[in-house]
Amino acid sequence: MTIGRFMAARHEGRPDVIEEEVGWALSAVDEWFPVRMLVAETLARAGSDAVDALESWSALILAEYLDTPLFTASDEVASDRVEILRPW
Repeated sequence: MTIGRFMAARHEGRPDVIEEEVGWALSAVDEWFPVRMLVAETLARAGSDAVDALESWSALILAEYLDTPLFTASDEVASDRVEILRPW
């Protein structure tokens, strides 16, 4: 609602531009919300000392969301929800 009001004030008298820009803004928000949960859960599970393994933790959490095995060389991640496959 706030985005719509801002766009209406910004583009007063041009409803086609308002509609287009509100659409772009809502599209960006729709794309961000699923990713935001992945980022929050990654940081919560990995901890602040796991800077080097954040990509591995993100991949693991995504694999858990998708219920698919994860192939990784990282020894830092573990899961009781999906199988973790390592190259060795």
